[in-house]
Amino acid sequence: MKNIQLHTFLVLIILAITLPISAQKNIISINETNIYEGIEFSMPKVNTTSFPDYQVSITDFGAITGGIVKNTDAFAKAINDVSIKGGGQIIVPRGIWLTGTYYI
Repeated sequence: MKNIQLHTFLVLIILAITLPISAQKNIISINETNIYEGIEFSMPKVNTTSFPDYQVSITDFGAITGGIVKNTDAFAKAINDVSIKGGGQIIVPRGIWLTGTYYI
């Protein structure tokens, strides 16, 4: 009985080691050049989005974390600033940020 348990244990260990390695061989890297290969219908290529390398934090515009201070104006100012610069990223640090409705 102990030999069967030992044999089963060894087989499970070998499978645990070899399965992830063999699974990695079958991973296909999909990128912008090969994503359209082999499809069965005509599909227009989608243009990828790119954003300027410009970042602002909502704290740069007076936002205060904690969930007590209303930060709607800080969010709106950050969005407006990034929009004027032609795009970018607005960083919202970890925390609780109270805000009201704003329209883009």
